[in-house]
Amino acid sequence: SREGACGTTFMFYANRTESAGRFGEALAAEGVPNGTIHSKLIPDRHIYCHWDYVMEKHTSDHTGWPWTAAHRPIEYSVDMLPRTLDIQGRCISIGLSQHWSEQDADIVAGAIGKVHDVLSAKGELGPDQVQYKGRPVKKRLETPDSSD
Repeated sequence: SREGACGTTFMFYANRTESAGRFGEALAAEGVPNGTIHSKLIPDRHIYCHWDYVMEKHTSDHTGWPWTAAHRPIEYSVDMLPRTLDIQGRCISIGLSQHWSEQDADIVAGAIGKVHDVLSAKGELGPDQVQYKGRPVKKRLETPDSSD
């Protein structure tokens, strides 16, 4: 039942930024729209380094507030939070829809499994290279009717 459903995004993580980029590209080629930090179409405003108004300290206040309130220099750089960029760089996100049928969900799950298997076979993605909730995904994702 979709009653009360509230999830809007399925997110999972590769162990390396490069793997996430390849995984995202391969998913898109399978017809599954997704996003990674590598997507160049729209800057992801969830990522601090795309917050131009903060990074460049833009303000509508004539005193420069809030940056002048610290009474010390405030400096930002696009690489100031390397751990954050590493985590965001490994994330692959897929938008969900309450209008999906079980078949739609199965198609997306099948595409994730297919991409994982293909990239693993090419040596571009080991069996423990994709994580869900911090744990490695070690086996192919199965759909209820998958037989191959």
